[in-house]
Amino acid sequence: MRFVNDASGETMVETLVSILISSLALILLASVIGTSVRLVTNSRSRMTEFYDNESEIVGTAATPAQSNVDVTFGVPLESAPDASTVDIYETEDGSIAYYERSTP
Repeated sequence: MRFVNDASGETMVETLVSILISSLALILLASVIGTSVRLVTNSRSRMTEFYDNESEIVGTAATPAQSNVDVTFGVPLESAPDASTVDIYETEDGSIAYYERSTP
């Protein structure tokens, strides 16, 4: 019995197809990395803007003002809770900056 030819190895078409698949995978990877970098940059800029605005609000907040506020719920409570005092901090133009529960 005689073997005609040894056909081991890859043909030119198989090599080109594997290079094409590898190239497409690298292009997709580069696209994903680019999108990730853009999202991180946008997120960082938005967080910086948020913290800058928060710092400005806290820095310009005046002394707390007291106000009576009634809180109602759609469902009746079994027992009404005790009244709580809330400190409301306002900016110079009178808009509410933030509020917190007063400590007794």
